[in-house]
Amino acid sequence: MRHELRVILIVLGVAVDVSGCGKGGGVSDSRFTAQSVKVDAGSAFADVLGPGPITMPDGKAVTFDCYLLGQLSLPSGKVVAADGFIMFGAKPFTRSVKPGSYPVTVAVALLGNDQRIAFAQLRFSDRRVAKWEMALTPGQDPTKLKADEIYCYGVDSGTGSFADPGAQEVLSARDARKLVDDAMAEMKKTYVPTRDWVIINTPKGSAALFSSGWGDGGYASYFGLDQNNEPVTLVTDFQVIEWKRRP
Repeated sequence: MRHELRVILIVLGVAVDVSGCGKGGGVSDSRFTAQSVKVDAGSAFADVLGPGPITMPDGKAVTFDCYLLGQLSLPSGKVVAADGFIMFGAKPFTRSVKPGSYPVTVAVALLGNDQRIAFAQLRFSDRRVAKWEMALTPGQDPTKLKADEIYCYGVDSGTGSFADPGAQEVLSARDARKLVDDAMAEMKKTYVPTRDWVIINTPKGSAALFSSGWGDGGYASYFGLDQNNEPVTLVTDFQVIEWKRRP
């Protein structure tokens, strides 16, 4: 069962008919990366999982397989996190990074015959995380939140994402329906019950789509910062486990 986190303030993704929204450009030139390259959890997710065993809320121990999905191109240096199939209207986080390409990894919780993505991570540096802060979009004020409240994005398609705003524009264009359908087909290449993923590479940047933990809900993202308050990583917590490092 989903770890219970009281979500009071949620920026929900809303199903929108985007057939008349946005302009084309980059749809026909887009390409996919659908790979499952296993990486060491102890190094790839050391800042997230930390040392020692991880347990579910019921006390049962859980282990993880971690995978490299590929590189996410961020020509704008900005990141959007949103429902992977309902990106239209989502705003990028206020904190930006140096434009470039960065590795996307996921930590998959192994739960018997079931596999759930507990965390998705976008890594900007090899430096260690000194502290965590909630990732915010314009207009969000963390000082107005109570101790058990979070800002997060809503998922209605069972899929989360990281994307450059340029890729978001391509995927929200009026002629993107086939591209979206093709992305869903590509995700089947990485499917294991119950998780899958794909990276969509467009001329305007990339979008990484991945299953969102237990499915639909509201999920917060967090920037890991180094001692100089520079971003090291961006992580979305899908509430599969009780994340003890959550700020």
